[in-house]
Amino acid sequence: MKKLVAITGIILIFCVCVSSAAASLEAPAREESRASVTTEAGGYVVKDSCGKIAVFRSGESEPLTVTRTRTESLPKSDAKRVKEGIEVTDETELKRVLEDFCS
Repeated sequence: MKKLVAITGIILIFCVCVSSAAASLEAPAREESRASVTTEAGGYVVKDSCGKIAVFRSGESEPLTVTRTRTESLPKSDAKRVKEGIEVTDETELKRVLEDFCS
């Protein structure tokens, strides 16, 4: 139960951070600028950060959030995937991946 509450909290904090970041962006003047902002905002990578599962925005080196789940606590095949980085395209897929590893 505690893990479920923690995961829900992490996802909620993540959504608030993404919403805040999106609200603070200035509206791009050209359509092509809008397309690149949308693409950047939609991609995430779930990977290891200091021994824990973390969420990064695609192409960035600072995590958006770090879970309490230790990578070493996962089965070897899952730990390997996390260490290599799992790319996800949207928040729905991100939520599913986090639920799979952190529950």
